[in-house]
Amino acid sequence: MKRLSACVVAAGVLSVTAIPATAHAATGQFHYTHAYTKLQVVLTDPPSGTCIQVTNNGCARNLTDRTATLYPSPACQGEALGTLSAGQSQALAFASVVFSSP
Repeated sequence: MKRLSACVVAAGVLSVTAIPATAHAATGQFHYTHAYTKLQVVLTDPPSGTCIQVTNNGCARNLTDRTATLYPSPACQGEALGTLSAGQSQALAFASVVFSSP
């Protein structure tokens, strides 16, 4: 997998997507830039082990306690583009993300 470098999250309008917390949810937030609206989207306590379709074309920032694996396809298929450990950021276009299970 490629090593991902840090990026700066641009300030802007924040669109919050809340996902109910479960016993297997990542704790924290995952920020990304929506490819079409250019708004910052926040996933709060995203589920672990579940593919989440996103439309990112900017900076992604993983502020959860799990590793986020980024994929080019909307269904978390194919070769992963890379991973973001807790606290890492990356400017990268991707279509889906899955958070590691505990």
